Amino acid sequence: MWPNLQIDNRALYGIARGAAIVAAIFSLVVCVLMVTNYLQLRAFDPAKNAPLDTLIAQLRQNSDNDALREQVRVLDLVSRKALFTNQWQLKTGAYLLLGGIIVLLVALKTMDSLHEKLPMPEGNLDDSESWLMSTKARRWTAGVGIALVGSSFVFAFLSYNEIGDGVGADAAGSAKDALVAGVNSWPHFRGPGGNGIARDATPPTSWDIDSGEGIAWKTAVPKPGFSSPVVCQKRVFLTGGDRDGLFIYAYDAQNGEMLWQFQVNAPDDEDFAAFRPYGDTGYAAPTMSTDGRYIFAIFGNGQLICLDLDGNEIWRKGFGIPDNHYGHSSSLLTYENLLIVQYDQASEGRLLGLDVHTGNVIWRVNREVISWSSPICVDTGERSELIVTNSLSVDSFDPKSGVRHWSIECLGGEQGPSPAFADGLLVVANESMQASGIRVGAQGAEVAWEYLDELPDAASPLVTGQYVIIPTAYGMLVCLDAQTGEMLWDHKFDDGFVASPVLLGNLIYALDMAGVMHIFEADSAYNSLGDFAI
Repeated sequence: MWPNLQIDNRALYGIARGAAIVAAIFSLVVCVLMVTNYLQLRAFDPAKNAPLDTLIAQLRQNSDNDALREQVRVLDLVSRKALFTNQWQLKTGAYLLLGGIIVLLVALKTMDSLHEKLPMPEGNLDDSESWLMSTKARRWTAGVGIALVGSSFVFAFLSYNEIGDGVGADAAGSAKDALVAGVNSWPHFRGPGGNGIARDATPPTSWDIDSGEGIAWKTAVPKPGFSSPVVCQKRVFLTGGDRDGLFIYAYDAQNGEMLWQFQVNAPDDEDFAAFRPYGDTGYAAPTMSTDGRYIFAIFGNGQLICLDLDGNEIWRKGFGIPDNHYGHSSSLLTYENLLIVQYDQASEGRLLGLDVHTGNVIWRVNREVISWSSPICVDTGERSELIVTNSLSVDSFDPKSGVRHWSIECLGGEQGPSPAFADGLLVVANESMQASGIRVGAQGAEVAWEYLDELPDAASPLVTGQYVIIPTAYGMLVCLDAQTGEMLWDHKFDDGFVASPVLLGNLIYALDMAGVMHIFEADSAYNSLGDFAI
């Protein structure tokens, strides 16, 4: 085999045989360690930490306890370090095992090549019989090696299913980060669940904008925008823009002081220079989103950007100016380690799941029908579902993969209102069609009732559990029974609604187009607590 080297073949054979034995033992040890790792993970998953969940539950009840918040941070950090260490062990073990098996196979092949050069002692088995036995032995050794590789990679795959892949592995930490960042946060359009509900809130019930009574602070916003603010870590973030630029602003939630501002567009930005805003949406209609570590904003010209909470740019993406006759208005949504982007337009619309760290596309769903609503993510008790509407249907997707769960055609016209959800009931509505109450469960979804009278144009409905509140652009506000869809009461206001109502505690807050906040109880009859100018 090595004609130019004067090396004794028997010595080479012995070296190869020794290497094969060492490689086989090494591979067996690595295989045993990987199997042990899998069994340990089955017994204790670092991503499922009961003590941490208990502390988080306590923090929900006592959100001002800084010591408790720090305990959650520390325990969460330890848990995630264990998670990432486990991942590193799996990857390293797989590579080590693969290397060991390669060495084993090379050594066996070398032994096979050298066999014919070794002299056979007289009086022993003849060449053919000896060759047959050694060949069988090598085949058994190779077979065992391959079985070790296969079984170990199976356990590695199962272990990854336990802890998730590169995106999912950090998901538990991401979700806990967001919670720890501020239990009382308002992370995206219509709040934590995207449903406009903060049941534990203790909001003000009266104020006077002229005298300043009940006003903690007020401050000017340099640029206009139709987006709503988001709140995280005692900071308020919102967007604004005009022909001079696109901006993100950060304010101190305690005193209203501007902490920083960030100009998104560069002076030579072609998409910004070519963009012509629509009156109903302008430059900054979509509401931002935050996962507790980053803030995300998208503007009317299709510019998406990610900043950290101190205003430092992390990444950006440009989708191009949307082909949308009212302008882009769909708000962003974060789910675990994903940023959900609903980018509807006349053609080449898409629903995207992006990695929050990089902006890379994790999954994509093409959208053929346009809308101006925003996505929400709901917990049905069985699974999380990403709910989106268009001008024909309401659709449910797996937020982690973009796989469609179900679709119901119950809409029509130009879809502006976003879906609303509470206690298993999903409500979608459109002025051109109807309002539909949809029961969502493990087996999918089905329409429970329909309502055809007073319907919204832009404002989204509110589902409180017992009641469904529907605001209209012409000033009528109606309350339906959530179980049956039967109208319980209606009330006519002087001005219409484009802002969506919210439930704070047991009180509903509805802001009309004149800037008057109407406060009333969530009840089977209209009971006003007052009307207050903003």
